[in-house]
Amino acid sequence: MTAREKEIFETVKRLGGIAHPTKIGKEMGISADYAEQLCRDMVWQGKFIKQGLKFKVKAG
Repeated sequence: MTAREKEIFETVKRLGGIAHPTKIGKEMGISADYAEQLCRDMVWQGKFIKQGLKFKVKAG
C-alpha cells in the first residue's frame, strides 16, 4: 500500500468507516476525482467495499 493509500484508508476510518469521495477529497486536500480513483484501487485490493456512491472500510 502506498503512502497515499494509507492516508486515504485512515481518512475513511476517521470519518466513521464509510465516506463519499467528495468528503474524502476535502479532508485530504485532493480532488474528489482523485479520491475516487484511489478508493477504487482500494476496492480492487480488497481494503474497501463500494456501497452506492460511498466507499466503506472492509471488515476483517
